[in-house]
Amino acid sequence: LTRVGSAVGTPGFMAPEQARGEAVDRRADVYSLGATLYFVLTGTLPFAGTDATMAISTVAAGGGPDMRKIPPEVPAELTAIVVKALAADRADRYVDASELATDLRRFLAGQLVAAHRYTTAERLVRWIRRHRIAALVAVIAVIAMAVTAIVSVRSVLAQRDDARSARALAEARAEELLVDRARSMVATDPTSAVALLRSLPASSKLWPVAREIVRAAVPAGVERGLATGGTRVYSLAVSPDGRLAVSTDVAIEIHDLASGTRRIIARHTAV
Repeated sequence: LTRVGSAVGTPGFMAPEQARGEAVDRRADVYSLGATLYFVLTGTLPFAGTDATMAISTVAAGGGPDMRKIPPEVPAELTAIVVKALAADRADRYVDASELATDLRRFLAGQLVAAHRYTTAERLVRWIRRHRIAALVAVIAVIAMAVTAIVSVRSVLAQRDDARSARALAEARAEELLVDRARSMVATDPTSAVALLRSLPASSKLWPVAREIVRAAVPAGVERGLATGGTRVYSLAVSPDGRLAVSTDVAIEIHDLASGTRRIIARHTAV
């Protein structure tokens, strides 16, 4: 029901803040439901016969449907519910659709509704009046059920969002533990520390920290594999700066340890 941003919707069913293009909340839904009740009670759409632009301007200025169109036989407490739902100031409305539904259920059950102040006479005759509009009561019951459905859907969506947040929090915590473990292994097992960081997701926000750990692990000595073509290596020497290595098998090969590439210098026959 709620639309956020510029004025979008049917004139008369839009809350004043929505008509002004302001941010809306659940109380805009309350206004729309109040306009629906007004239509059920009067048989006419809010601002029927009025130019759409003029209707939006009227709503934006705090104007609302003509409450005098509500038939006098409608119980005063039901009229009070509509008036409260259609209040120009959102602070004067029900806080959400659930609170509106609660007042409607009280009305249907013959209980006192929060939106109306009762006189002694009203308390004596309201049951009789309620029976005169039995058909209207049925419509209100449908609206109350619709409101309940809206609240239920929102509850499901909120639970889904909570589950996603909990999962994201758990994943972030697991990544933190992985990085902390890798950091603790740098001094004793730098090779395993670097290998552990390879399991960190590419989308992790901790990669800047992980790269610092790798830079700290390299000087401590990280094992690297050499591509030798599957032959047995008889000897191996590493340059003082750790950038190159020379191996001998059936050939003399120079390995670039940074890029992982190798270059064959000479082939010979092993004895």
